[in-house]
Amino acid sequence: MKFLSLQVPHAITLLNLLCIADRENMRVVCPKSASRNYSRTRPGVAGYNDKNIVYPVNGPTSMLPVRGFTINPKSETIIGHWGKFKNPHSIAVSSNNLTLYVTEIGSGYQANRIWKYVLV
Repeated sequence: MKFLSLQVPHAITLLNLLCIADRENMRVVCPKSASRNYSRTRPGVAGYNDKNIVYPVNGPTSMLPVRGFTINPKSETIIGHWGKFKNPHSIAVSSNNLTLYVTEIGSGYQANRIWKYVLV
């Protein structure tokens, strides 16, 4: 695998690709196996389902609203946006691929919560 420069590799996701959440660089990096090329998308923490869809959320930034994204990593396209967060920390998809969970940390109104989304 080619060396990747990552600032804070916060999470990894296995699809047919290995996807690495590089949170502080606001991207998910998916190196293609047996290749020197890799795909890039914007946000940070990522979960996935059995349809090879990645669900990243970005962290607090002055450049983008903090929210979730639905991404096709093979075509490198953002399919949709969802949620409004303050400080998302972790994300996971249930074992039956029907539910997405996002944890949020910090202080204030939305602190230390778990958000649940039904995947359709």
